[in-house]
Amino acid sequence: MLRRKGAGSLNRNRMNGTELEVSDICLGGGSFGSKLTMEQSYEVLDRYVASGGNFIDTAKVYCSWIPGMDRISETIIGTWLKKRGNANDFVIATKGAHYNFETPTISRVSKEDVYMDLDESRKILGMDTIDFYWLHQDDESKEIGEIIDFMDQLVEEGKIRYYGASNYSVERLKEAEAYAKKHGKQGFSAVSNQWSLASKRDAAIEAEKKDGSLITTSYEQYCWHVNSKKPLVPYSAIAEGFFFKMYQGGRRIHMDNRVTKQEDVSVYWTDRNMMIYNDMLKLNKELGLSFISMSIAYLLNQPFEVHPVCGVSDLGQLDDIFRGADIRLPEDMVEKWTRIPW
Repeated sequence: MLRRKGAGSLNRNRMNGTELEVSDICLGGGSFGSKLTMEQSYEVLDRYVASGGNFIDTAKVYCSWIPGMDRISETIIGTWLKKRGNANDFVIATKGAHYNFETPTISRVSKEDVYMDLDESRKILGMDTIDFYWLHQDDESKEIGEIIDFMDQLVEEGKIRYYGASNYSVERLKEAEAYAKKHGKQGFSAVSNQWSLASKRDAAIEAEKKDGSLITTSYEQYCWHVNSKKPLVPYSAIAEGFFFKMYQGGRRIHMDNRVTKQEDVSVYWTDRNMMIYNDMLKLNKELGLSFISMSIAYLLNQPFEVHPVCGVSDLGQLDDIFRGADIRLPEDMVEKWTRIPW
């Protein structure tokens, strides 16, 4: 039987290694200004907060690929915070150092670019100090110590409270941890790589890694989190709704006036995911649990701290996400799914 933690507000706990009190679900702002209008974005933010959420994620580049939408996600969140007048009640995370889309081969993981991105984010969000600042990408040609040093300087200057690594390999994470410990630096307080219950095909993972823009959590990284207790704040947490689309039998279906095709999630067609899907199908039939809820529950029922980043394209999707935060899966089920080779 599934044990429930009890319906109600999202849980909040202190993020390991920090003084930040954050909700178990992190609201992703990637759809603000693209799939959602400003008013719709406000509705999603208000609903999230009403359910106890306080951890909000955005980035400099969100929606910048759309003409005229540069930094629109940060802008919407900034105007919403100003409208509410209680920014201190939330933990706002944003990201910088992403390459420019016009010049994707030129790294921007430098002190100069990070300072510029951060100062613009602080202005747009209306915050003197950003609670959590992610480096959106790595530059493996740079010594990890150089990166840690200038990020720690931002903490000392009061521009950020904590910082983390997004799209960093486990090898670089280990190097960063060792450097910070040796030199008495704050170091990365959390990691934000791709991770979900559904694993991607090896070819897709390797292509993304070679490109350098996206890093998927490997089993080696998973074990590192188990041992280090470093928090993981994964994006693509529900794998583009893969398991739900499986449930639809591969048909072209209409969801919220949008046509969804099975090909959209072809990178998730693996034997491992099919085995997990069969277990989820039984739970769906026996207990009426949605596939999104079970996907979220898996991430939250780990032996280390996880805060899934969940973006939505309409208010209704929040319900399944919140229900996932209320479900406590049996440990043997979580272990079974984790043991299936990634």
